[in-house]
This record gives sequence, structure tokens and C-alpha cells, in this order.
Amino acid sequence: MSFFNPHTAQPIQIVATDLDGTLLNHQGEISVVTLHFLQKIQRHGIKIVLASGRMMPRILPYAVQIGGNISVISYNGAKTHEVQPGGIAHLKHNHNLPFELCQEIVAYCARTQLFLNYYCDDQLYGFHSEDNFTAAHFYNEQTLAKYEGLFSNANSLPQKPATKLLVVTAPDNRESLFNQLQLIFGERCSIVKSNPEYLEFIPLGISKGLALNQWLRDQSLEAKNLIAFGDAENDIEMLHVAGLGIGVKNSTAGLKEKHSNLSNYSNTEDVIVKDLLSLCENPELFI
Repeated sequence: MSFFNPHTAQPIQIVATDLDGTLLNHQGEISVVTLHFLQKIQRHGIKIVLASGRMMPRILPYAVQIGGNISVISYNGAKTHEVQPGGIAHLKHNHNLPFELCQEIVAYCARTQLFLNYYCDDQLYGFHSEDNFTAAHFYNEQTLAKYEGLFSNANSLPQKPATKLLVVTAPDNRESLFNQLQLIFGERCSIVKSNPEYLEFIPLGISKGLALNQWLRDQSLEAKNLIAFGDAENDIEMLHVAGLGIGVKNSTAGLKEKHSNLSNYSNTEDVIVKDLLSLCENPELFI
């Protein structure tokens, strides 16, 4: 094995990485340098896990681009898939929010005129009680996610449990809104912070870290052989699960408060490549 955790001398067999702000640059792309590196380490037996708050259809293209067998954790841990070459995805784990709770959150957003994303059966729907869909256009520009419908009538949303709900708000309002939502809904679901504009509702107790632990058990692998990269609060559990968890240089203040192991490199500087090469006993194999 070519890569070693410097703190434990354990070999690194798995690389888990967040997408936005970590693996992807500001154009929402995997750089050519990083892409070729991931493909090389994969050929040397390193397993790759993509772990994101994104919906599965917006992660799958990156798994296909990297190629080979890729594991995907989506919706901040609510779903796990194994992706084979060509993009054939097999669902391994799936968790949903209770439908009654979804209805209560939708009603709260209607009263407070918050824009809400409703994710159901790997499709995305938008809701705003006053037909203000500016946030939907913003979200589409950031993620390229396609809306199946934009509704002002809550009854037009799928009458089924959601995998995830997401509120889009102004960054300077997010902390106070998080505190309000935590008081109302925090005992029945997990509310996580990802991008500066997002608050995400996922099933209680679910996280990228929990999903990664389950994946490790399924694969008969150990966390001591895992390195993980992330940039935001929704990555903290994943970084703490890993034998070596690294917050990228451009990490949010919230992540930096709770995780001290930070890289010298950002998502625009091929952070995964540079940090892994620094842990490699024969880096010439991967340059």
C-alpha cells in the first residue's frame, strides 16, 4: 500500500470526499489533475466514496466520470448506492422523513414564506406559498438540479415521505433560523448546515458519518484505513469517523470550530491530490 496515515502508520485504503467546496472547483467540476489522480489510485486498489448532501442524480455524473466501482452517499447520508461502470446504481440503504413531519415543515414554510426543496423518489420539487421562486433559480444555478415542478399549493407536492427537505435562506439569516427550527423540529429530525444558504432536514440521527460507518461494515473495512475530506458542518461527523479526517482550506467557520485538522490547500488547488501525495511513500507512481 502506497499511502499511510502519519499519525497511526495505518495504510489508507479508502478515500471519502464531499463534493461542493471540496472535490469540485468553483465551476462545479473535478479538475483534470484530480480526476486523473483518482483514477490512478483506484487502479491501485483504493476505494472511492463520494459523500454529499446532493440528491443521487446530481452525484451520479461524477461517479461515472471517475469510472470504475464507486460508492455514493447522498442526501447527507439518507441513501447509499454502489455504482458500477456505466452508471448502473444499486441502492443499499434508504431512509425517509416521516410524512406527517414533512407536512408540518411544509406548513411552517408556508406560514413564514420560506422557499423549500422537497426531495422524493430522487426527484426534486420546489415550494413557496407566494409563488416566489427566486431561490429555486439560485439553487439550480449552484447544483444544476432540475425541478419536476414549482408549487405554491402544498397539496401539489408529492403526498409521500421525503428523503430530504431543504430551506434556502439568506446567509445572514441562517443561524437564527437554524435555532428556531431546532426548537420546533429538532427532536424529530436532524437539521444540518451545508452551503451558507442551506438548512437541510434529514431523518433523525442520519449523517454522512453514520452512513459511512454502515458502508464500512458492509464492506468489512475499518475506519482506521479511511481518509475523508470535507468543507462544511454536514461533513463533521464523516471527518470524525475517518482514521484521518481533513477539512479543506476553504472550510466554513462552523467546521473549523469543531475540527482542527485542516489542509493548506483549497478546493481550487487540487487539495485531495496534494494531501494524499504528501502521505505517499512512492508518489512518482501517481504524478
